[in-house]
Amino acid sequence: MDMKSLLAVSLLWLGLGACGAEDRGSGTGTGGSGGSGGVPSLPPVKHTLVLGQPVTISAGGTYGYNFQLPKDGTLQFSASQTTTDTWNVAVFTPAQWVTYQTGSGNQASGGVHNNVMQVSDAVVLPKGDWYLGFRCNNAFQRCMFVFNADITY
Repeated sequence: MDMKSLLAVSLLWLGLGACGAEDRGSGTGTGGSGGSGGVPSLPPVKHTLVLGQPVTISAGGTYGYNFQLPKDGTLQFSASQTTTDTWNVAVFTPAQWVTYQTGSGNQASGGVHNNVMQVSDAVVLPKGDWYLGFRCNNAFQRCMFVFNADITY
């Protein structure tokens, strides 16, 4: 084999070697926009907080379900009455929940529904501590309902 042929075969092998290996993103380069180091991002996962939770609140009283969202996500909730009661529901920060319980008005972050007998909603929230809060609108009789809540992040 002459020198030109040897050089051509060597270049062919070098070219094939460079094309054959899969790039797994472990280098220190800055090219591309394919995520973080070749690790695929995982799809959001739905986590059940409560399922079929029965609640009884005294007339005019409140009930708050506290939960923590470890990163930005979505709260999906539903509730339905088991009698002819009406209630208010919303999603609150801890400070907003304290204010709401003292009767200072509804300063909720989202998911506000007033005078309802059933509800279904989804609220996008930043990470942190939250309350799914209910207030019974009945003047004399207690409120009874069942609720579900899931978070997806």
